Amino acid sequence: MRPIHVLETSLYASDLEAARHFYSTVLNLPVVFDEPERHLSFQCGRGIVHVFIAEVTRETESLPAHGANGPGHVALAIPFRQVEAWRERFAAHDIPIEDTATWPHHERAVSLYVRDPAGNSIELATSELWGLDADARDDAMLRIRPYVPVDTEEQRPMEQFQSRTLRPICKLQNPLILTTVARYLQKYNTGFAQMDPADQEAKARNLLKEDRRLKRSLVGLVAGHFTEDEYAFYLDHQREVRRRLVALFTQRVLDQMEAVAGQVV
Repeated sequence: MRPIHVLETSLYASDLEAARHFYSTVLNLPVVFDEPERHLSFQCGRGIVHVFIAEVTRETESLPAHGANGPGHVALAIPFRQVEAWRERFAAHDIPIEDTATWPHHERAVSLYVRDPAGNSIELATSELWGLDADARDDAMLRIRPYVPVDTEEQRPMEQFQSRTLRPICKLQNPLILTTVARYLQKYNTGFAQMDPADQEAKARNLLKEDRRLKRSLVGLVAGHFTEDEYAFYLDHQREVRRRLVALFTQRVLDQMEAVAGQVV
């Protein structure tokens, strides 16, 4: 028997609000547990990053006491395609990159090192660093996903999901979205190719609004590209995610009606 992955890791800080800003705002990790004047817990993929006040956790009676002096270290995984985006993000927040390493065993094994407000060393490392394949599918899904530059700092979780997940996947799947709609228009709307542009738009809009089979097909094109965490979020918010997806599909189709109509014979 052996452990299968890191479930939790802990760092220490004296200012939890500064830690909240860094991990939640800069690194975009959601807060999953907040015990004032003791610790914050952040979700990172399938694991948890705790930030404790050491002076408090050294005095605990309910669980084994713990606490460390001086800076700690943690490495968080990122897709290789996001390395430059993270450089830009840190620059935008005036956070200096302390060091960068490209490891000799793999050209895509890259690490960026910064400090959190407590002085802990935070490494953002590509998954190629250790050659781990436990999250190979998730990493592959993120790697092929186009980058859509959107400022999500002030957005709520659902809006962030739309910006970070739905929009990039829709952009990736755009050719298949258009083809799927064109095939439905060809199969169920005789004479579509002969309609004037205004009627074509109205027909396509109505089809996307009313045809449940088409909507299920299009949602499947996107949902199949979710990571495990994204799929869990989708399952918890299916109705709202589907509503937003239909709006995204509709806008894409209407913006590219000429390309859709060109596939309908």
